[in-house]
Amino acid sequence: MSHLAKAIINSPLVKEVVLVNDSELPIGELYLSAAKHCPNVRVINHPKNRGRAAALNSGGFAASGSILWILDADCWPDQASIQAINAVEWSQVSAIRGQVYNRSNDFWSRYQNENRANKQGFNTANFFVKTSVFCALEGFDEGFSSYGFEDRDFLLRLQYQYSSVYNPAISVEHFGEVSISSLRRKMYAGARSGFYFKNKHPQDYQASSYAKVDFSELSVTSRYLLNTLNVFSGPFFHCARFVVGNPLFPYWLKKLLIPVVSGLAYFQGTKQLAKN
Repeated sequence: MSHLAKAIINSPLVKEVVLVNDSELPIGELYLSAAKHCPNVRVINHPKNRGRAAALNSGGFAASGSILWILDADCWPDQASIQAINAVEWSQVSAIRGQVYNRSNDFWSRYQNENRANKQGFNTANFFVKTSVFCALEGFDEGFSSYGFEDRDFLLRLQYQYSSVYNPAISVEHFGEVSISSLRRKMYAGARSGFYFKNKHPQDYQASSYAKVDFSELSVTSRYLLNTLNVFSGPFFHCARFVVGNPLFPYWLKKLLIPVVSGLAYFQGTKQLAKN
């Protein structure tokens, strides 16, 4: 957090910092770390974790500047990105999607960097938007209270009415830890947000990879095949953890396992939803 504060305080673009504590970190730790470097720091405390969309709205609607910089807590900007921000001509755009990268050379960093490059920043982990546009769109939809889809929904609504661009020069380094276990938990939980997204954007959902492993969208044959794989999901996930964590296995094999892990976990989540 202190690294983040030191970086953003050097930009004339940054007039204030609004930190949203979604009940996962001590409020004093958040405030004191940032306040050492940023004189205009505010902290909004959520006594209960209401999801990322609610946290972003609390910060976005409380901010007084004309431009919002939405930045995930595990992403840190560098000086090059600060210079790129200062060079933006805001009369030409309504929003900017920045780049997120991992500096490490381990498997997860390489995989995430490749995955992000293919999507050209279609997320809000490092995102700029005019405050007037954010308010006109009524912020993020807080119906996405579980993991995922809140940024996809926001960006789709944004694109329907406004212009947005991808600027890889505005980059932040990602420090969040990823594992097979955390990926499983997120994708399983994401099924609930996926169901909500499907009702809002049925065509976009059908065109996504999520629909291909959504229990309620599958044919009888596909359900049978995935249910068969699901029987062996425990040993499979254990094997995937071993392979991904072992430097002796090639990158291509590890890369092949990740969409299978993600898809199977999402399938399990959608199947559980269908039972309820």
